Amino acid sequence: MSALKLEQMKPGGTPWGGYAAWVEGVQIGECAFKSAPLSGRVEIAYHTFDRFERRGFGTEMARALVAIARAAQPSLVVIAQTLCETNASTKILTKIGFTCQGTIQHPEDGEVLEWHLQPDVPLK
Repeated sequence: MSALKLEQMKPGGTPWGGYAAWVEGVQIGECAFKSAPLSGRVEIAYHTFDRFERRGFGTEMARALVAIARAAQPSLVVIAQTLCETNASTKILTKIGFTCQGTIQHPEDGEVLEWHLQPDVPLK
């Protein structure tokens, strides 16, 4: 697709932070690990700026974060959370191989869907 490049926002030797997403010298969004891995899991988040939506960049950012996580710690379960409705993120996660595990209660967002990508599942 495009030549997506991620640039760490605060380089520091660990991959578990935030990234600016760039295509052809233009920042198109941001993505991040919500924290360092904990209990064999790491959570991803991504956001495409409005004018760049619906071009596949969210999918590319999610794939890139999974690749970073797997390169750093191949045994990690990568997780993501979405609103409890069909939306761009649910489509992205399904497309690249995540499976919905059901709802959980998020302390700030209320009920959300939690998605998992097991380490033995190939990234699509």
